[in-house]
Amino acid sequence: MIRSEIRALLLLLAPLTLLVPLLGCGGDETPVSPAPSQTIVIGIDALDWQVVDPLLEAGELPNLAALANVATSGVNLSFVPLEKSPLIWASMATGLEPEDHGVGGFLKGRDEDYETLASAGDWRSPAVWDIAGAAGRRSCVIGWWVTYPARAIEGVMVSDHVSYTEAGSRNPDGMVQPAALTDEVAALVVDWRDVPDDLVRRLVPTVTDAQLADPDDQRLRELRVVLAGDLTYLATARHLADREQWDLFAVYLRGLDLMCHKFWVYMDPGDAREPAADDRALYGDVVPNYVRLLDDWLGELVAMFPADANLVVVSDHGFHGPRRDRSGTIRKGVAEHRPDGALVIRSALYRQGTRFDRTFVLNMGPTLLALMGLPPSQEMPGRVMRDHLTDAGLSYVEHLEQHRIGSYAALAPAPPPEVAEDPALDAAVKKQLRSLGYVD
Repeated sequence: MIRSEIRALLLLLAPLTLLVPLLGCGGDETPVSPAPSQTIVIGIDALDWQVVDPLLEAGELPNLAALANVATSGVNLSFVPLEKSPLIWASMATGLEPEDHGVGGFLKGRDEDYETLASAGDWRSPAVWDIAGAAGRRSCVIGWWVTYPARAIEGVMVSDHVSYTEAGSRNPDGMVQPAALTDEVAALVVDWRDVPDDLVRRLVPTVTDAQLADPDDQRLRELRVVLAGDLTYLATARHLADREQWDLFAVYLRGLDLMCHKFWVYMDPGDAREPAADDRALYGDVVPNYVRLLDDWLGELVAMFPADANLVVVSDHGFHGPRRDRSGTIRKGVAEHRPDGALVIRSALYRQGTRFDRTFVLNMGPTLLALMGLPPSQEMPGRVMRDHLTDAGLSYVEHLEQHRIGSYAALAPAPPPEVAEDPALDAAVKKQLRSLGYVD
């Protein structure tokens, strides 16, 4: 099936009432989705129920608790053995295995001896926003892994490199599409030096004024850098959320994963060396405090959109800190992840206040499409998540599953625009990846 044919077929779905002409199901009555098609996705890297649940039980995450009361939630099981985050997020966005969608690790290919950063040109398969665009839907995608240089979609794409903000080192080309929005988005970037002290104190309550003022305190600088990244994408989300009524709005926040890599050992050293007592007292609550801060931001993001919109909060993996391998070597980077991520879905397709055991990351693509009223493809190995579907939701999902599109391959994205090399930007990205143990 060629691109124009797929687009023509998907456009028949616009009313979301008649799938018969598209899917060829004879004279059978076609079920109608019980949910509006507008879908909001909040990606929170490394969100893990083992950290979240005790805070929920203590009443310290009011916004997530309120959401869970009207949603279904459970474990989003990642690839085992664990893979690198870009690969996982691309698999969730496309519903495809890594060898099919083309996005590998942090660098080109799967071998970390490569020197070139992964880029948006690596995507060989369409993401859910490309499929939605073919159906005439508008998307806003903010910060998703491997979206630099930003490429044209039906809507707005803000690349994952916007937040690397060493002042004066950032080439604005390739940061945003449409490029006409570049100056608007650039004005929203938060420099790490401008992160307010009171926000730092929320994470490190016992920090002193002298420590905050110390320019050589590397850990507090790292903490500010992480905050600046998430604050940048939050500011961008605020700016773009009401620009139009988006059919798909996806914002990705990386900060929790970075905080875990840098500060988990102060909370739970695991197999790593026990930190100094003073450091553990100072930084031991950074990770749960960041989850508390994320809960505030979650409440703000949820309030930006209609209460009946489909809302998905999802992570790619959980976290357990450094672990010793069979040779006795302490492993960091991906080795610090655990496969149990988190997933929360609020939608009229699903029963409220329920908890499922687990689903798999490859189910996310088909599930996101179903929420938007679009069928998955036969090439997607996952399926629409079925746990706790309502009766109407089950009927609708079964119909979509029974009448999958053969392939969406013809909607594969065109190459992103070429941008001038920016050695300072590359160096900033690689510096962060090395600090996390992701690359050598």
